[in-house]
Amino acid sequence: MFACATASAHTVNYSFESLEEAKKSASFIKFEMSNTKIGFLTSSFDGFAKKFSVNYELEGAMVKTARITLSIDHLDTDSDGRNETMKTDCFNYKKFPDITILVADPIPIDGKEHSIPAIMNLRGTDKPIQVTVKAQRDGRKMTADISGIVSLKELDIPDPSILVAKIRDKVELKAHLEASE
Repeated sequence: MFACATASAHTVNYSFESLEEAKKSASFIKFEMSNTKIGFLTSSFDGFAKKFSVNYELEGAMVKTARITLSIDHLDTDSDGRNETMKTDCFNYKKFPDITILVADPIPIDGKEHSIPAIMNLRGTDKPIQVTVKAQRDGRKMTADISGIVSLKELDIPDPSILVAKIRDKVELKAHLEASE
């Protein structure tokens, strides 16, 4: 199926019961952030998507299009207070329950890194972002490593900082996705 000359559509759904399960999974979507407390103590924290899907169209040795959809209600940073602020204040998840990332440019399945433009839709608005994608195939298994850095300000996400903790504007996105035919 991966080597066919005509385009074929695929959907892979990922769902994890806990943050620990999402962290240990071979396929994951992770965001890395940091904050500064009291002006000088810097710490980092990670968040994981516990529920997401990947839709892609495959044609020969290319992924023609790919769409990743994350359920905001299933994003987890291992802090109930931080999760609630992220979901309600930053993403308004009751009105906009998902974040989607659309990669409309073809992705070569050649094991090399490619910088590719994408569109992230959050809070009902499309924003351009740039991602690095490395897709490869090993027999019946295809993997993709995706990374990028986004700005909360450029994405029009309200600043989640509080009086004693300033959240850094840049967020590092990382994903490793595996699919079999």
